[in-house]
Amino acid sequence: MAELLALVDRGKPYPLAVAGPADLRCERAGSVDARIVVTDPAYSLYCLDHDNRRALFVRTDTEPAHAPFYFLAQYEHATGAVALSYDELHALETPEPRGVFLHSTGRCGSTLVAAALAGPGGMVGVSEPDALTQLVTLSPGWPSASCASWPAAACGCCRGDAPW
Repeated sequence: MAELLALVDRGKPYPLAVAGPADLRCERAGSVDARIVVTDPAYSLYCLDHDNRRALFVRTDTEPAHAPFYFLAQYEHATGAVALSYDELHALETPEPRGVFLHSTGRCGSTLVAAALAGPGGMVGVSEPDALTQLVTLSPGWPSASCASWPAAACGCCRGDAPW
């Protein structure tokens, strides 16, 4: 069972700071089936809480994928959260991938390309999901003996049709 969290307060050091678990002050509100983060499109992966070996998903009242900065829309529109241990995250069953994962460097025109490819039945572009930024900063010192490997963690954060 995943941990259901009630949002009490927000507090980022500055708006474009990389998403982290300290951004959202939450209180435990109960337990919930971990599959909620896959079945309820209102949830999206916000960040990794590596010190506690868990992933934090936020519930938002809007679709953050349509915002210029995904992580900032998640932060500003969060109404609650769910915390899953890394083991729970990797154990989630998700649909087979139905798309293409493209990664780009910043300031390269990717927003224009995403807008051109979007449309009825087209691509959904997610601009700067910070969980992936966190993976990059964690990867050099990833403790392989204490948790899943770097490639498995990346796959856990970029699953098939999952809303994150």
